[in-house]
Amino acid sequence: VTVHAVREGTVVFPKCPLLRVHGPIGLAQLLETSLLNLVNFASLVTTNAARMRLAAGPDCRLLEFGLRRAQGPDGGVSASRYAFVGGFDGTSNVLAGKIFRDLPVSGTHGHSYVQAHRSREDLPADCILNGVDIAEAALQWRGELGYEEGAALHE
Repeated sequence: VTVHAVREGTVVFPKCPLLRVHGPIGLAQLLETSLLNLVNFASLVTTNAARMRLAAGPDCRLLEFGLRRAQGPDGGVSASRYAFVGGFDGTSNVLAGKIFRDLPVSGTHGHSYVQAHRSREDLPADCILNGVDIAEAALQWRGELGYEEGAALHE
C-alpha cells in the first residue's frame, strides 16, 4: 500500500485530494476509516483556526483554551497542535506544549482552585510564586479594577 498526502500546513482548496491511497482494494478500504478520522479532525480544527486568524488579523494574539471541551484527552492535545498550525499563537495545554516543543504554552489557571476559597483566610499562608504573593497581587488587581476594598474574594 502507498499513501500520498499533502504536507502538513499546506493550503488546500475544495475538491483537491488530501490523500491518495494505492493498493489492494480490501486493504485500502480498511485504512479509509482511520485515515479519514485523522484527516477530518485535523482539517476541521486547522481550518477554523485559520478563519479565526484571518478575522482577528495578524496583530491580535490568539490562544487556544479547548482542552476541557475536547473530544477525549488525545483530541485535546492534537487540537492544540492543529490550532497552532492554523495560525494561533499558543495553547493553555501544558502537555501539548511538552509534546510539541515548538508550541508555546500560555494562559490561565485552575478556576476550581480559586472558587474553592471564599476569603483570603481560606488561602494557605505560603501563596508565594516566584517571589510574588499571589493573594496580595489579586487584591491589588481587584482595587485597580474598582472592586470594594476588603470585599470577599469570591462573591
